[in-house]
Amino acid sequence: MDKKISLLKSIKYGWLISIFLLTVICLVPSNTLHCDDHLFSPYIEDHPNGRIDWDNGFIFGVGRGYLHLNNGSKNRALRAARVMALQSILKIAAGVRLDAQNTLATLGGGKVVVHLQALIRHKEHKTILVKNIKQPYFEVTLQAPVKGVEGLTSRLLIKLKSMQADWRAYPRKPLNRKDGGKKMAGQTFLVLDARNLPSGERIKPALFPEIISSEGEIVYHINNVQETALIKKGMVRYVESAKSRKQFSRNPGLKDDILVLVDQFLGTPKVYAAEGKKRKKRRKFIVAEVKQARGLNKTNLVISASDANQIKDQNQASQILQQCRVIVVVSSPIGGIEGSLSPYIASASPND
Repeated sequence: MDKKISLLKSIKYGWLISIFLLTVICLVPSNTLHCDDHLFSPYIEDHPNGRIDWDNGFIFGVGRGYLHLNNGSKNRALRAARVMALQSILKIAAGVRLDAQNTLATLGGGKVVVHLQALIRHKEHKTILVKNIKQPYFEVTLQAPVKGVEGLTSRLLIKLKSMQADWRAYPRKPLNRKDGGKKMAGQTFLVLDARNLPSGERIKPALFPEIISSEGEIVYHINNVQETALIKKGMVRYVESAKSRKQFSRNPGLKDDILVLVDQFLGTPKVYAAEGKKRKKRRKFIVAEVKQARGLNKTNLVISASDANQIKDQNQASQILQQCRVIVVVSSPIGGIEGSLSPYIASASPND
């Protein structure tokens, strides 16, 4: 009997503690969750003939092939749409900003544009047939990676190294260490908040931006990053967010600790352990404000001297810059490159 009473008391107290802990969880701000996915959304730079996802690193090109312009043949109209989608990707890629001065179209006096199609690796993203209208058409969306071994950044670097182009900035070769192979979960990231800049002075995304202190010191440059990290991640992730700057920098982890305790009292540690393997720990953030966008293309980010010193100290400890762990929060929209899809899709046919 005594054992039964003792057991009932344990269960009772266990549930009371669980209820208390769950109440505490409800009072903890939601931004302290273990994963930072809820903080950011990809920045999409829209173009009349497609778009660029500057977070995940993809260029999307759209093309249409009209059946009435292709003798009513679906196969010919589909081929025409694919041709136009690729042309859209090439047009968007030609205007991609490399740094504060150059785009792919202007680098090396236009020499790179001649070889641009060789730099693009694309695949089909989506195909639809719009037929319940007067002039049915196929609409094809192709996607081309910006990051990765087959991405535009990697292939562009290889091309530039073989050309006599007006370009002398290259990333560093990887060292004989395994820093770049570590998982990003739990690592420290730099978050640059550029949302408070005037509308005419907003930061514009680029493949190789710079971070500069208000005193003119270059803190972040393509010459300072590891090539493997640059190819895999890109120098910067451009994102949007509705969260405040304070919400980026609050310490994570409290909810996770409480959840572990609650789970232990509820008697399901094995279930939690199994799910825990799939959970992502929230990354730690160093947050700085962007004071100014600098350069012809408005791609370079100016920060305060004190923020620059803090970032340099962190870089010494964790290689936050060499490993391209940099996130820029921008305002939307930034705007796209001039042009229109309509003139291209109106005459889309295999003979064009």
